[in-house]
Amino acid sequence: MPVTFNQIANNTASVTIQIENLGPVTIEYYSNKLTSKYVAEIQAGNIDDNTLLMDLIKSWDIYEDDDMTVMWPLSRIDEFGYSFKVDVAMAIVEDQRPEGMASQLTQLNGHS
Repeated sequence: MPVTFNQIANNTASVTIQIENLGPVTIEYYSNKLTSKYVAEIQAGNIDDNTLLMDLIKSWDIYEDDDMTVMWPLSRIDEFGYSFKVDVAMAIVEDQRPEGMASQLTQLNGHS
């Protein structure tokens, strides 16, 4: 069955990360968002970590309330610590390209 560009562009994948002492978080993300053009914008410093994650993530199972009925809005991702955001970004990158992409992203962010 043929597909459209928009179907490919809006295709999603999911990854689960383990939050230490708390449990798993599952993140649904746009698997085709990391294009060469988008990566060039990241490398040029035109996209910050909050924008990157808001652009990549479609949904997640992080809740605002203790009853776990209201999802934490992605628009408030800047309230999370840098370490958490790096963990999320790395999990997505590793899910996309397990071998080389994660180390390239680490080098871009000045980590070794």
